[in-house]
Amino acid sequence: MALERVLGFGPGKSLTGILCEPPSGKAIEGAPAVITWNVGINHRVGPYRIYVDLARKLAARGFTCLRFDVSGLGDSTVDGQDTRTDARRALGDVESAMQALREQRGIQRFVLVGFCSSVDAAHSLGAANQDVAGVIYLEGYGFRTRQYYVRYPLRLLDRNRWRRRLAIWLPTVLPGVFGSQPLSIEREEVYVRDYPTPERFASEVKQMVRRGVRLLFLYAGGDTTYTYRDQLFDMLGPDVPKSAIDLEFQKDADHTFFVTAHREHAINAVVTWMVKRFGEAPRTERRDPSTENGAARTTSVSAAP
Repeated sequence: MALERVLGFGPGKSLTGILCEPPSGKAIEGAPAVITWNVGINHRVGPYRIYVDLARKLAARGFTCLRFDVSGLGDSTVDGQDTRTDARRALGDVESAMQALREQRGIQRFVLVGFCSSVDAAHSLGAANQDVAGVIYLEGYGFRTRQYYVRYPLRLLDRNRWRRRLAIWLPTVLPGVFGSQPLSIEREEVYVRDYPTPERFASEVKQMVRRGVRLLFLYAGGDTTYTYRDQLFDMLGPDVPKSAIDLEFQKDADHTFFVTAHREHAINAVVTWMVKRFGEAPRTERRDPSTENGAARTTSVSAAP
């Protein structure tokens, strides 16, 4: 069973998180720690507690995970004199989380999980910080491509989309039949983001690929700007090898993975990817005491417990 404890860190221990560690003897030696933080203004548990379930499943497979609140959200405080933008503050908070794991657990490599808005910090640090070994993009950047516009009319044939639309429209058109209060939607921008341009995004992904950073992109197809599996590769251009990037596309899932089966599929995809990419301890050389013709033989063994 995973071990969980509260972790305070950052300036004046103003940042609060939950450190989720593998059971005794199950940790993968040398594996990167996984770090997650707030999605928009949500609590550190993530939409529908997705980060809680993810951390515990990863810990059961040998990975240390930290889910924490950035400054001013959840259980983390923010100095009233801090004049940084939310984006700059989030970058600093994630760096503080990495430093805390270095100092308190001796972990030197990290996999950052970005989900929607938190992709901004994950992507920026993945491109700039040499200690980031992997980045996971859950519902990350989606740019419209030529094929997006070609395929867009097919949405008119999607029954789930019509069901969602009718749930909004019918109470307004026939309030006496479908409820006494029409459902109104006010669109208000409550979380400002600094989206990279498509060109900058592609350039930074290529930079990470060259550096050997492992990348997993997981997109949902329901009511999003991502409409077909290979849209990511059309966004990045032809000179990015597909073998260097792992991609999952859940065509019927919504943006927050509201449906339990969709959420579980996303979690399992991340766990499977982590085991595939980081599930083996670094290999070391061991001298074999037996010799043949006086020459010692060298065998390669895993350093995992």
